[in-house]
Amino acid sequence: GVMKKKDLTGAVSQLSSSSMKDLKVSHPTEAMAGKLAGVQVQQVGGQPGQAATIRVRGSGSITASSAPLYVVDGYPLGEQNLNAINPNDIESIEVLKDASAAAIYGSRAANGVILVTTKSGKKGKAVVNYDFSIGWQNPWRKMSVLNATEYETIMNEAYVNAGMDPIYDDPSKAGVGTNWQNEIYNENAPIMNHQASISGGGDKGSYFLSFGYLDQEGIVGGKDKSDYKR
Repeated sequence: GVMKKKDLTGAVSQLSSSSMKDLKVSHPTEAMAGKLAGVQVQQVGGQPGQAATIRVRGSGSITASSAPLYVVDGYPLGEQNLNAINPNDIESIEVLKDASAAAIYGSRAANGVILVTTKSGKKGKAVVNYDFSIGWQNPWRKMSVLNATEYETIMNEAYVNAGMDPIYDDPSKAGVGTNWQNEIYNENAPIMNHQASISGGGDKGSYFLSFGYLDQEGIVGGKDKSDYKR
């Protein structure tokens, strides 16, 4: 149904498509970070396309999991998250944050409810949209390490200070060595996103057809090691 927000007894936060359209995110949960009061979004890994962990008003549950209940267009997703949903297909995200949600969804709503409404066609002429973006990713920081000569020099000093003989004969011959961070990281890893849709409708119905393609290379391991395609 439709109701004014001020008439609701429960706490509700909303994120609309207009506030998400300029966020070039690979997963819907990334768009929620820092946008919804009382909703904690934590990225627990660096794998491209990995869903974030979401907690509504912290952890603590009568169930085994502290994850909220996801409902997409009225259908509960069960144990799934929003991995299968294209962020560009989302019209709005609402979060029910208190116990009143249990009146609708029962004990499954103990950790809050995330309601996702996808886009739909509207009455009128056909509307075609196409969006393309491309970007490059790099590690924001690398650890500062010694080169081979500096390492052998400092190790010799440590042994001498401990009253032992140095273990390396001539550190100057060691050269620079290999910084393995440079070998592991994939510099300027590209991320490419295509989005296309057509929508419209008439007196008897409406339609919305969309296509999305995301190709993201990971910055660790090189090409084809940690890529994400959807």
